[in-house]
Amino acid sequence: MKTVTKKSRQVPPAVGTNVCGSNILATVTQDNKCYFSPNHVCEALSISWAAQFVKIQGDPVLSSTVSEIEMVARDGKNRKVTMLPIEFLSGWLFTIKKVAPEVQAKLNLYRKGNRHACP
Repeated sequence: MKTVTKKSRQVPPAVGTNVCGSNILATVTQDNKCYFSPNHVCEALSISWAAQFVKIQGDPVLSSTVSEIEMVARDGKNRKVTMLPIEFLSGWLFTIKKVAPEVQAKLNLYRKGNRHACP
């Protein structure tokens, strides 16, 4: 497994952004880059985060961009969150192939509607 690194020394605020009616964790770092939590997308789609994390780590492009960013959680404590740059959201969504029929329609909405995901 590749070691992920923080992209910013200052802790960015955790914010939610609406993607197709679901609140997805996202942030903008000090260097003005937008990141999203693929784990939160998996939760919203009711798919396995563990399987998607393995897929991300196995992909040469996604694994080179994944970061662990320390963020302030709702409880006020700092938490490390696995994040991807927002420009890789669409590409990652199209790697998700086998989903339950009831999830496919929502996945298709995410694929179409993610371009406005940055907070």
